[in-house]
Amino acid sequence: MKILMVITELGPGGAERIVCELSKNLLKKGHSVTVVSIAQPPDTDVIPRQLTQAGIPVRYLNGTRRDLKLFSKLRKMILQEKPDVIHAHLIHANLLCRVAAAGTRIPLVDTIHIAEKRKNRQWYFLLDALTQHLADVHTAVSHAAAEFHEKHCFMKPGSIRVIYNASDTVDPASPETLQAVSANFKLEEFDRVIGSIGRLDYQKGYDWFLERAGFLSRIIPSGQKWAVLIFGEGPERAALTELADRAEHSYRNLKIFLPGYRPDAASLM
Repeated sequence: MKILMVITELGPGGAERIVCELSKNLLKKGHSVTVVSIAQPPDTDVIPRQLTQAGIPVRYLNGTRRDLKLFSKLRKMILQEKPDVIHAHLIHANLLCRVAAAGTRIPLVDTIHIAEKRKNRQWYFLLDALTQHLADVHTAVSHAAAEFHEKHCFMKPGSIRVIYNASDTVDPASPETLQAVSANFKLEEFDRVIGSIGRLDYQKGYDWFLERAGFLSRIIPSGQKWAVLIFGEGPERAALTELADRAEHSYRNLKIFLPGYRPDAASLM
């Protein structure tokens, strides 16, 4: 089977990683897979590099929010690739694929990865409601995301099939790696380390956490110093860095690190 995976972008995010792992395992099962990114190549190319190393072609539409030619670009690619199935991921790709693939008779599966709670997204839900009949199967990665989307897009409860994300087992980091990370951040100076891995984006709520650093500081036992280590990259980096700096200056018993993306971060847990 020839499968066309379409996603909004290919930066180091959760949905992007799922597309990468799903594509590689479909390839192992004997299927042909091509991955299409609506956006241009990301600054951090770990996901595209993993795909190409596995032998999976990656195509970019180099689209922007006001690019009115995106529909025709994607439709042209669909007609060129002639896939047996199209699998779209995230709301932008879902909407684009529904319109671009209309009339081709190619089965379309779309997947909701998040409950879209950012402000001023009503028009997304309206467009989704108007075009949902153009997709053959609707899926979501959790019941919460499915129920949220059904409610906001005027869908009947149970319209979206829930298929949980899968992941290979992550082996723990070696003692040598842990020692190197500890030395790099001087973690031996801290009594406790709070760790997190996630995209530095609005949906993750890191701003809520850092804005409440004062509460965390007050519950740290007297004489102790704690560290917060957040691995990840994303559009909120500048704002979160400012919040982290402000917290450090205000609360001397707390140190916050934002070291960026690290491919083996999960193994450090």
